[in-house]
Amino acid sequence: MPPPAILTNLYSSATMRHALAVLVIFLVVFAGAEPLVRDFAFEKAHDWIGPEEAILGIAPKIGIESAPQSASTLLTEQAIEAQRGALMHLKITEFFFVRYYISISMAAFMGLLTAITFAFISRLGWAAANPFLVSAFITLSAMTAYFAAQPSLYQQPENIDSNKHLYASYRAILNDIKRFAAVPQAPPAQTADAFCKEIDKRLADLRSLPVSFNPSAVGELQRTLQQAASEDRNSSHVDKK
Repeated sequence: MPPPAILTNLYSSATMRHALAVLVIFLVVFAGAEPLVRDFAFEKAHDWIGPEEAILGIAPKIGIESAPQSASTLLTEQAIEAQRGALMHLKITEFFFVRYYISISMAAFMGLLTAITFAFISRLGWAAANPFLVSAFITLSAMTAYFAAQPSLYQQPENIDSNKHLYASYRAILNDIKRFAAVPQAPPAQTADAFCKEIDKRLADLRSLPVSFNPSAVGELQRTLQQAASEDRNSSHVDKK
């Protein structure tokens, strides 16, 4: 059964063929290459921090037999808060790590493909080059700029560092509470009360959600794409001359 006339007419259009070629590139990149890179990054992140997440997922049991019940209960609540804080910032660190790995890996991969297509175009000249090769070059250049802009746009390195620091700080508090509860204190009531106040202050200093973004990177991305388009036009004019 022959295809409908409308499909035949669409495919016979040069613009539609170029659009289909661009669509195929998008599908290969975003439905093929990027998921593979993301799965690899998630797998490695899970291998590295999975055991720590499992430990932090178990509710802590903190108690000091020699201390008043109120102090023992407060220490348990503080331990739970420290554990939740450590787990939250560890997960945020993992989230940004995976996306940072995807961004730099895909930017490098797209940049390599862009360089290869540009080498073929330069060898033939813009006027003589296959139009589909030119379309592929423009599409790959845009994708390279897109992935390269993500670390700056989403502040990925900064968010990783800040949340990694907060995770370590919460983890240190949790370890201090467990160590304090394991060692007999004298006199227990006064020491436990002073320790609880110290932990309260340390927890208060850490209560924040350091996730930041950089909207100005969108403008930088637009300028990069405009500059690339300008260079393409200039190269085309030179070939024609």
